[in-house]
Amino acid sequence: MLIKLQKIIFILLLIFLPSQLGLHFWPEGSYINGVRIDYFSPTIYFTDILVFLLVILEGARRPIGSIFERFYRPSGSRMTITKKYLLICLVTGLLVLLNIYFSLSPFVSFYKWLKVLEFGFLVWWVYKNKTSLLTYLPTILLVTIVYSCLLALWQYFNHGSVGGLWYLLGERNFTFDTPGIAAGRPYATFPHPNVLIGFLLVASSLWLKDFPRISRKITVPLLLILASVCFLALSRGNLITGWNLRQQLNSVAMKQWSNSPIIGTGLGTSPLYPRNISNFAMLHQPIHNIYLLILSETGIVGLGLFGLLILKALRSKSIIHNSLFIILALGMFDHYWLTLQQTQLLFAIVLGIMWR
Repeated sequence: MLIKLQKIIFILLLIFLPSQLGLHFWPEGSYINGVRIDYFSPTIYFTDILVFLLVILEGARRPIGSIFERFYRPSGSRMTITKKYLLICLVTGLLVLLNIYFSLSPFVSFYKWLKVLEFGFLVWWVYKNKTSLLTYLPTILLVTIVYSCLLALWQYFNHGSVGGLWYLLGERNFTFDTPGIAAGRPYATFPHPNVLIGFLLVASSLWLKDFPRISRKITVPLLLILASVCFLALSRGNLITGWNLRQQLNSVAMKQWSNSPIIGTGLGTSPLYPRNISNFAMLHQPIHNIYLLILSETGIVGLGLFGLLILKALRSKSIIHNSLFIILALGMFDHYWLTLQQTQLLFAIVLGIMWR
């Protein structure tokens, strides 16, 4: 019964992956010069509740000690922790403590590390159950792909948001003339069209692993719709300006890292670091490169641990390497795989499936 409940909850998690439905809190630390900054706002998303339910049911299914079984190796009649994983755990724990203590904003960093713990559990849970998950995961992801694409097309021809029940899934209220909106580009239920594109590319790569079993009558029209949505959501502005802004942010990241090269300035503190950028949209956003973002916020230690995580996943014999490659490639130009709920969850699922 518990296993069936977990399956239902995980299916709901997959269906609501694109959702922004959540409750935002705005403590004093979430403001910069009187401006609300989403990245500093503690938020309880509906998908967080679903992951928490997985935690509760997993605790009911397994003894607490079994969660750490991956770190143990049999030694006669006893179980002894391996030196390799003991060292990794100690380094990670020490990094977390020091990173929070010396953070530019300890409150923000503490909250962000709690989120890392949540996504880490999801990676582990998917890894432990991936054999059964892979039987239905592509099909359920197809549902999220279809409704995200249909909503994006609806928004494009409607010249703005659709409203109604879509608002509950996190659709923004906007028209193509709304200030601060990427003009002429659909959002679906995502915070930005770029996030919509990244999500669709990775989700579709997971779905297409079942390509041989799916009828071409279904696949070809879906691929055409998917390509159309990605084209409509793609930026058609001044690419040189966008590149220059990202280069400026990269320079800021290196200056930020130089202030604390070992442990960084605190997880989630990238928007806090002073930057001389005239573009307001970029003024209070994280660094648009996940590698420099990790380096600046968690130092060389954090980047090294992230590298070990990726190498561990790439050593697997999984047939979804392309999903991870898409994430790593897009991560060179944007931050959302590490900062936004929908793509963080998808990243965790990909890592869990690829874990060896």
